[in-house]
Amino acid sequence: MGIRIKDIADPKLRRAIIEQDARQNAKQLNHENRDPIRSLEADQPQPVPAQALDGRKTARRQREGRVGIVVILTACVHRELDSDAIPGACKWLRDSIAASIGLDDGDARIRFYYGQVVTPGTEGVLVKIEAL
Repeated sequence: MGIRIKDIADPKLRRAIIEQDARQNAKQLNHENRDPIRSLEADQPQPVPAQALDGRKTARRQREGRVGIVVILTACVHRELDSDAIPGACKWLRDSIAASIGLDDGDARIRFYYGQVVTPGTEGVLVKIEAL
């Protein structure tokens, strides 16, 4: 379900997504192997190193500036959903895409658009990323 890594044309974006996935999997494995009593303790948030599009070493949330990246998320579903269901269901995908690019999902340089297609086929999400 969803987009396959091998379908992403940009090698830098593909590598960033693979690295992010590896970090998340390692974190999950470490969490599963912990002592059950200690697992009740809250995990401390860990900063994720990211590189912003403007060449700075850290990404920061910006509310001003020109749009540089457009992301179109199209849900392929068996039945039509409410207009607010798709953005909510795709929140994790939106966060992952923005993090892999090195931006916050609220950054003004990245815009997200949502749509849906009713299909009898496999459900999933089509992702189209365009650099302006």
